[in-house]
This record gives sequence, structure tokens and C-alpha cells, in this order.
Amino acid sequence: MDCVARHAAILAAILTIAAVTAALPNVGPAPDASPVEGVRVRVSFAAAEVRATPSDSPARREFAGMPPLTLVAPDYVGAEKISSLPRKLVCGPAPSVATSSDFTYYSPWGNLALFYNGFGRANGLYILGRIESGKASLAAERRDFTARIEIVE
Repeated sequence: MDCVARHAAILAAILTIAAVTAALPNVGPAPDASPVEGVRVRVSFAAAEVRATPSDSPARREFAGMPPLTLVAPDYVGAEKISSLPRKLVCGPAPSVATSSDFTYYSPWGNLALFYNGFGRANGLYILGRIESGKASLAAERRDFTARIEIVE
């Protein structure tokens, strides 16, 4: 193999590795999931209210600029209330496993999901925070409802 052919083969190998690496999910360090002190997300509907403590994550910071929002929230699979956001969020790495009481963003659909029953792992599920109060009211609401979402201190 002459010098030119060898360099071409090395270049082809480098480009292949670069393409494969770019296609892999970003598995960098997990974002800080600690709560944001003094800030809450309030979801008001009917005569009830849910309060969530936001986590300090890239997805939550992206979401923080959206409220106040008024959204329709149907029940989904007996585990969560979902609602489409006006625009998709640009999120960093670390999709998560949702549990009961998680306030999340599901990136493939561009929607919020408030879990009142556990769910599990889903690619593209980002934890925005943790529901602190009102989960029973959320679970009891079986019809579509209009919710107002605000950031409160």
C-alpha cells in the first residue's frame, strides 16, 4: 500500500469514527437534579392546585421562560396528565426514569407530563421537578381540564 492509499485509509477510518460518535447519544455527566431554592411551579385547575419544586437542570432552565401558560391537560394511560407546550424545549443530556410525583418534559412529543403514578424509563424524558402537593387532586381529575402554569416564589 503506497503512502497516498495509506493516508486515504486512515482518513476514512477517522471519518467513520467521527460519524459513529456523532450519532451516539450524549452521555455526559448528569445535570444537577438538586431543587431550586425558593421557587415553585404552580399548576392551577378547577378548584385545585399542584405545586412542584423545580430541579436545577438544563431542561428546567429552558422551561422557566415559558410560564405563565394556559394549557389543556388530558389524562394519559392512568399515570400522568400531559399537555403540549407552545414550542419544544432544547434540552441537554440525561433523559430520566419518571416516578410518581415527577414533573417532566417528554421531548419527542414536546409535552409536559405530570406523573401521579409511576411510569418508568422513556428516551427523551426529562425531569423538570418534583410534585410536592396536590397529587391526589391531579389523580382524581379524570377529564380533560384547563390548567394555568406559573412560576411562583
